[in-house]
Amino acid sequence: MIKFYKIRIPLLIFSLIIILTGMWFYFGKNIIKDKDLGIFTPKGFNFGVDFQGGLIHQVTVYSGITINEVRDFTNQSELGFDVQQVIIDKSKQIGNSASFLIKTILTDEDQKIIDEDPELTPAKYLNDRITKFHKLITDKYGLTYEIKGDELILANKLYPDQMTGEILEKRTDTLRVVDNVVKESENVISPVYSRSLQLQAIFLTLFVLGIMLLYITIRFRINYALGAILALFHDVLIMLGFIAFMQLEFDYTLIAAILFIIGYSVNDTIVVFDRIRENFNIMKDFSERDIVNVSINQTLTRTIITSFTTFLAILALFIWGGDKIYGFSLSIIVGLFAGTYSSIIIASPVVEVWDIVFNKKRRKQVKELKKVEFEQKIEEKNIEQAVKEDNTSNTQPSVNSQKIALSKKQLKKLISGKKKK
Repeated sequence: MIKFYKIRIPLLIFSLIIILTGMWFYFGKNIIKDKDLGIFTPKGFNFGVDFQGGLIHQVTVYSGITINEVRDFTNQSELGFDVQQVIIDKSKQIGNSASFLIKTILTDEDQKIIDEDPELTPAKYLNDRITKFHKLITDKYGLTYEIKGDELILANKLYPDQMTGEILEKRTDTLRVVDNVVKESENVISPVYSRSLQLQAIFLTLFVLGIMLLYITIRFRINYALGAILALFHDVLIMLGFIAFMQLEFDYTLIAAILFIIGYSVNDTIVVFDRIRENFNIMKDFSERDIVNVSINQTLTRTIITSFTTFLAILALFIWGGDKIYGFSLSIIVGLFAGTYSSIIIASPVVEVWDIVFNKKRRKQVKELKKVEFEQKIEEKNIEQAVKEDNTSNTQPSVNSQKIALSKKQLKKLISGKKKK
């Protein structure tokens, strides 16, 4: 049986160091300003369009174009480098068509320009850049793209009425013409709205934690609820630190990952708590430390197997899920390890500490138990010494050893009497 109570203090210190290091990565930039500390340079959160404001623009180029060329054109158009290629099913691909998702974040300087002009909106401000981007592509690859031959047969099958960007007046039985560069979708989020989304995300997370605190208090007791909430805060802070360190794009997918870990971790913690509560009724003559330790060991196999199987599923998403859910899956992997660890090391000891500190009866029992244990150790040492003396002299047991044995019997009666009380 693993004695977790012997290693909990070093592990708690380790957790505190990890949490403080993570907080440095998302708060430290306000302290050191523009200083370069290498790998320890704090950069804050890499907020996505959802939480910082900007543009999400999907474009399709029928003539075909590489992602490096698209990034070059977006850079020239001041749209940034955040470009992702959207995979098109080959059975639905017309010619060499390629589709891309472009994300542009509005900087503080951009927002100042928008604020200075009351008639200028984020959509209008970014529209000039999008127009320039489209023009750069059409200047190199042409304004239109002609669909004919086998491509026409496929186009007629997939889009018998009208294709996106099609010029209907040029359509014939043997030819269909489309704009070479077609805007599939566009979403512009203003910084003002994105800030409200940040507040909503924070409120949602705190609301979930509050509901869990209330439920666990009703289902168990307040000390169990505090242990679970402290463990959840531990998991969330570690995930946030990792997100800031890796500069993962912080958007709603990462909020979903955090809420997923909160739900998963509290479920894991409740399983341990349920066993602790059962053992408190069964192991009435044992200390809180022993009850908690036994309960953790009894549920340890279940905890590890459950976390491992979940890890395998998330690992598959991480490997084959693509760029869109890379940050989501990686954050969950880190959260799984943190959640499993916290259920054992953070949540359960809180139950023990609470009972020792706030439960007078338990506190008195702990003191008595420690006193009895101390007296037993002294008596055992005295007995060992007396036996050695008797063996050395090769005589009958000495009077001292008889007195010691007698005192041990009296001690047992004393202990049994205390237990009965």
